[in-house]
This record gives sequence, structure tokens and C-alpha cells, in this order.
Amino acid sequence: MDRLDPRSLIVAAGVLSLVCTVLIFMMVRSFPPTIRGIRSWGVGCLLCLLSSPFFALRDIIPDFWSVVVANAFLLGGLFFQFAGLSCFTGRQVARRVLISIWVGLLAIVAWYTLAQPDYSARQVILGSAFTVLYLVSALRVGEQEKLNYAIWFMRIAYLFIAIVSAARVVLVMTTSPSISGASLLDPNPMQRLYLFMFSMSGLLLTLGFIQMAHEKLHDLLRYHASHDVLSGALNHGAVLQNLDREIASAERHGYPLSILMLDLDHFKQINDQYGHLVGDQVIADFSSGLRNQLRQLDFLGRYGGEEFLVLLPHTNGEGAVGVAERIREDLAQRSSSPKYTVSIGVASLMPGRGAQALLQAADQAMYRAKAAGRNCVVADDAIQLKLA
Repeated sequence: MDRLDPRSLIVAAGVLSLVCTVLIFMMVRSFPPTIRGIRSWGVGCLLCLLSSPFFALRDIIPDFWSVVVANAFLLGGLFFQFAGLSCFTGRQVARRVLISIWVGLLAIVAWYTLAQPDYSARQVILGSAFTVLYLVSALRVGEQEKLNYAIWFMRIAYLFIAIVSAARVVLVMTTSPSISGASLLDPNPMQRLYLFMFSMSGLLLTLGFIQMAHEKLHDLLRYHASHDVLSGALNHGAVLQNLDREIASAERHGYPLSILMLDLDHFKQINDQYGHLVGDQVIADFSSGLRNQLRQLDFLGRYGGEEFLVLLPHTNGEGAVGVAERIREDLAQRSSSPKYTVSIGVASLMPGRGAQALLQAADQAMYRAKAAGRNCVVADDAIQLKLA
């Protein structure tokens, strides 16, 4: 590192920013729009890239360009990356607040550059701002529900860079310029080390952001592989896999298990009278309301067409009938348009009854509910004998 002068380190930082910019904008074209924040992060990398030539030309071009404009691009890039991170984690971005902070910091930089030149004052102010921004970013990364390797990498990287920035501020405030650096291009070891760490931080954070985006993409693909797009419920194959697993667990641990087979009444008439788009809305509305009636440990699946399957672990036949009645009554009382109802068949796991037999029992009970006039709940024979 001793052979690298500060100007070379700034140029190297620009090259790394160029690599980050290319990588991010390649992702923009291939990632789905549901993964938000990638474009904003890319714009941030681009602005950091644009700042590098101005920094590298310090003492060659006027200070307005090499200090004020350079920091305008750099701060804008960091704030765009923060906005991208916020969008990625599902948080609202206070754009007016960020713009106000950006303008305020630039005004201070301009004052200590043009009106009252003071390199140390600029370093303390900007270093403090960087430290706060990195700490807030580390907290924002940790707000995500699922903590994986990429998230921990980003949190550690943000905290490390925050510590480096804070140490830089303390060094400037407590030591002489001969130690901390009298200017950006001062070739002392501490200045070179700081520029090296700062240039590497952009690459580390971008690589971490890319990894987080890939993790979210994998989660999204896994979700769509197991869920019905229209209703948001588990698809046919996924709900049956969960049924097999729950039956095995119930038999192993000896707890009750019940299922509900639900079928929307006169759904074909809804499609014929109102159109398939309204029919799709009914499916989505029914699934949304149904999830609100279930526990976190229950499973909701779209069995096919307008039929749904609900798995109720740790629930006996009597409890399952109560859940089914609550679902039916809630739907009957809703003021949806068009108005629709549901017929529900209930079956419980019995000794010697596997998945197919359990499904057949619930299906037969549901058809008896249809035959009984619809908009009702019918339990299979085994449950009725226990309730009698």
C-alpha cells in the first residue's frame, strides 16, 4: 500500500465503482420488479463513479469542482444506495429528508471549502455523517424477518465501515494534520489506509446487496413453486405434501388432525354472469378472508378450481366443525359483491386412515353439504358418530 499514492487509490475506487455499476444494472434487467431497490442502488453506484474523477483531479482543477461537486456526487450516491436498501427491506423512503440532509451537508462543505477553507472541519462533518448513515443502514438491514448469511454479511460490513469512519473522525479531532492528513492527497500512511478502506467499502457493500437480492429471488422462486398465484394459498402439490407430513407427525406424536374441504357455491354461475375477472376476484377475496380465520399452524391450499383444502393440526373433529362454521358464517355475513357462499366437508384422521382416505372422506362430506342445499357444514360419518 505504501507504493500507492492517494490519487491512485481514488482512481482504483472509481474502477471498483464502475464494476459495481455494471453488475447492478445487469441485475436490473434480469430481476423481477417485485424485488425493489436494485435500480436505486445502481444509481448510487453510478453517482459514486462520477465523483471519482473530480476527487482524483484535486489540486488540478478548482476546489469548487474537486471538493463541492465531488462530494455532491459522493453523498448523492450514498443516499441513493440507502434509499435502495430501504426499498429492498420494504421501508418507506423519506426523500425530502434525504434531500434536505444532502443540501445541508453540501452547504457546509461549500462553506469550509470556498468561504473558510478547513480540510479538518470537512472531514469531521462528513465522517460523522457517514458514520450515522452506515449505522442506520446496519439497523435497516437487520429489520428483515429472515436473517441469512447475506444479511449478516451486510450488517457486519456496515458496522465495520461505520467504525472506520468514526475512528477517522476521532483521529482528525485528536491528532495533528501530520498524522491524520492535511489534505485529501496527503501521502501519509493513515490517509492511504482510510482511502483504501473507503474504496473497498463500496465493493463490499455492493457484493452484499447483490447476495441479498439473489437470496430474495430464490425465496420468491420457492414461493411461486409452492403457491397458487391467484389465491396466494399453497398449490395442489404443496398442500398434499404438507398433508402427508402432518399425518406422519400426528401419528408419531399422537395428536389429532382434521381437514376441511371447501367449495364455493354456484361459482360457474358467477363466471358466466360476471365474467372470469370477477371470478378471479372472488377466489382471491375468499382466500384472503379464509386466512384471517386460521391459525399460523394451519395450512390453506387451493385444491383445484374453486375448491380449497384446509389442514388443521392439533384439532379434533368437534373443533374442526367449529372452525368450519365460523368460516361459513363469516363469509355469509360479508357484504361482498357478488355475494357468494361456501359448502364445507369436515373429516378427521382415524387409525388406519391415510391421506387418500382422509381426502375422500372430506370430499364426500362436502358433496353431502352441496346436496343438503349448500352454504352449510357437513362432517364425515366418523365425526358424526363421536358427536352423537
